[in-house]
Amino acid sequence: MIKLDGEDTGEIEYMEASMMSYDDSVNLVIKGQDIELERISTIMTTIDLSCNHFEGVIPKTLKDLSSLWLLNLSHNNLIGHIPMELGKLNKLEALDLSWNRLTGKIPQELTRLTF
Repeated sequence: MIKLDGEDTGEIEYMEASMMSYDDSVNLVIKGQDIELERISTIMTTIDLSCNHFEGVIPKTLKDLSSLWLLNLSHNNLIGHIPMELGKLNKLEALDLSWNRLTGKIPQELTRLTF
Protein backbone atom coordinates (compact mmCIF):
# COMPACT_ATOMS: atom_id res chain seq x y z
CA MET A 1 0.00 0.00 0.00
CA ILE A 2 3.01 2.28 0.24
CA LYS A 3 4.26 3.55 -3.11
CA LEU A 4 8.03 3.28 -2.88
CA ASP A 5 9.20 4.30 -6.33
CA GLY A 6 7.61 7.75 -6.24
CA GLU A 7 5.73 7.14 -9.48
CA ASP A 8 1.98 7.61 -9.27
CA THR A 9 0.26 8.38 -12.54
CA GLY A 10 -3.21 8.31 -10.99
CA GLU A 11 -4.52 6.45 -14.03
CA ILE A 12 -6.84 3.49 -13.57
CA GLU A 13 -7.64 1.27 -16.54
CA TYR A 14 -11.11 -0.25 -16.42
CA MET A 15 -11.73 -3.94 -17.21
CA GLU A 16 -8.50 -4.59 -19.06
CA ALA A 17 -6.08 -7.43 -18.51
CA SER A 18 -3.62 -5.09 -16.81
CA MET A 19 -6.26 -3.92 -14.32
CA MET A 20 -5.57 -6.71 -11.84
CA SER A 21 -2.60 -4.93 -10.38
CA TYR A 22 -0.96 -6.59 -7.40
CA ASP A 23 2.01 -4.31 -6.96
CA ASP A 24 1.99 -3.92 -3.21
CA SER A 25 2.69 -6.10 -0.20
CA VAL A 26 2.43 -5.71 3.55
CA ASN A 27 3.62 -7.57 6.64
CA LEU A 28 1.04 -8.11 9.39
CA VAL A 29 1.40 -9.41 12.91
CA ILE A 30 -1.78 -11.14 14.02
CA LYS A 31 -1.81 -12.80 17.44
CA GLY A 32 1.98 -12.99 17.41
CA GLN A 33 2.17 -14.55 13.95
CA ASP A 34 4.05 -12.73 11.17
CA ILE A 35 2.03 -12.87 7.96
CA GLU A 36 3.21 -11.44 4.66
CA LEU A 37 0.54 -10.53 2.15
CA GLU A 38 2.51 -10.44 -1.06
CA ARG A 39 -0.19 -9.59 -3.57
CA ILE A 40 -2.40 -6.70 -2.54
CA SER A 41 -4.60 -5.20 -5.20
CA THR A 42 -4.05 -1.48 -5.56
CA ILE A 43 -7.55 -1.09 -6.97
CA MET A 44 -9.91 0.11 -4.23
CA THR A 45 -7.65 -0.74 -1.29
CA THR A 46 -9.51 -0.49 2.02
CA ILE A 47 -8.69 -0.67 5.70
CA ASP A 48 -11.51 -1.14 8.19
CA LEU A 49 -10.28 -0.95 11.78
CA SER A 50 -13.63 0.00 13.26
CA CYS A 51 -14.82 -1.32 16.63
CA ASN A 52 -11.39 -2.44 17.81
CA HIS A 53 -11.14 -0.44 21.07
CA PHE A 54 -8.03 1.33 19.76
CA GLU A 55 -6.78 4.13 22.01
CA GLY A 56 -4.43 7.02 21.41
CA VAL A 57 -3.91 9.35 18.48
CA ILE A 58 -4.34 8.68 14.77
CA PRO A 59 -0.86 7.84 13.41
CA LYS A 60 0.53 10.41 10.98
CA THR A 61 2.23 7.56 9.10
CA LEU A 62 -1.11 6.63 7.53
CA LYS A 63 -0.19 9.22 4.89
CA ASP A 64 2.27 6.69 3.45
CA LEU A 65 -0.54 4.36 2.36
CA SER A 66 -0.79 6.09 -1.00
CA SER A 67 -3.14 3.58 -2.66
CA LEU A 68 -5.67 3.73 0.18
CA TRP A 69 -9.23 4.15 -1.09
CA LEU A 70 -11.24 3.72 2.14
CA LEU A 71 -10.20 4.19 5.78
CA ASN A 72 -12.59 3.36 8.60
CA LEU A 73 -11.40 4.07 12.15
CA SER A 74 -14.88 4.57 13.60
CA HIS A 75 -16.11 3.31 16.97
CA ASN A 76 -12.73 3.30 18.71
CA ASN A 77 -11.34 5.44 21.49
CA LEU A 78 -9.07 7.70 19.44
CA ILE A 79 -8.17 11.10 20.90
CA GLY A 80 -6.47 14.27 19.77
CA HIS A 81 -6.63 16.08 16.46
CA ILE A 82 -7.19 14.68 12.99
CA PRO A 83 -3.70 14.67 11.41
CA MET A 84 -3.36 17.06 8.50
CA GLU A 85 -1.16 14.40 6.87
CA LEU A 86 -4.31 12.45 5.95
CA GLY A 87 -4.79 15.11 3.27
CA LYS A 88 -1.90 13.48 1.37
CA LEU A 89 -4.04 10.41 0.66
CA ASN A 90 -5.04 11.62 -2.79
CA LYS A 91 -6.88 8.39 -3.72
CA LEU A 92 -8.95 8.38 -0.54
CA GLU A 93 -12.68 8.37 -1.28
CA ALA A 94 -14.14 7.37 2.08
CA LEU A 95 -13.01 8.32 5.57
CA ASP A 96 -14.94 7.44 8.71
CA LEU A 97 -13.66 8.80 12.01
CA SER A 98 -17.04 8.86 13.77
CA TRP A 99 -17.62 7.71 17.33
CA ASN A 100 -14.18 8.62 18.66
CA ARG A 101 -13.06 11.35 21.05
CA LEU A 102 -11.31 13.55 18.49
CA THR A 103 -10.97 17.27 19.15
CA GLY A 104 -10.24 20.36 17.13
CA LYS A 105 -11.17 21.40 13.63
CA ILE A 106 -11.12 19.37 10.44
CA PRO A 107 -7.73 20.09 8.83
CA GLN A 108 -7.77 22.31 5.76
CA GLU A 109 -5.76 19.63 3.91
CA LEU A 110 -8.75 17.26 4.11
CA THR A 111 -11.03 19.81 2.48
CA ARG A 112 -8.87 19.64 -0.65
CA LEU A 113 -9.62 15.95 -1.20
CA THR A 114 -12.14 15.33 -3.95
CA PHE A 115 -14.32 12.67 -2.29
